[in-house]
Amino acid sequence: MLRCAGDCAVIEKSPESGFHATELAFGYSAEGLAIAAFGEMEVLVRDVTIMPGEGTGWHYHPGPVIVIVLEGEVTQCRPDGGSRKYRAGEALVEPGDPEWIHDGRNLGDRPVRMIATYLLPAGAPPAVQVLPPSRPAPRDVS
Repeated sequence: MLRCAGDCAVIEKSPESGFHATELAFGYSAEGLAIAAFGEMEVLVRDVTIMPGEGTGWHYHPGPVIVIVLEGEVTQCRPDGGSRKYRAGEALVEPGDPEWIHDGRNLGDRPVRMIATYLLPAGAPPAVQVLPPSRPAPRDVS
């Protein structure tokens, strides 16, 4: 029997009898995950697919995004020329920050599929597209 305080009534059957949960995605991060979201927020969950040779375009997010890669491998490109690959089963957090511009690209030969959970300031879009960044000037090492 389950008992709840306040406005909840006593339920005379086991919790399992009327409860079902379907796992949509599971991911792992060896680097840890840090999330900060303040104020009035909206939550949006998307099933995202990137076809081979395609990408998200350069963008940033107004709020943090929790991503789990379900299939394939996505390459997260950054303006400084750096990149990081995430494979199926990996999880990551993209910060909500206009300074954190990136492009998610599928450099493989099969579709990438991800579940993305957006924590958005009320009324904000999930992503803001921006112009491709200029490459940093080559460093003179002479």
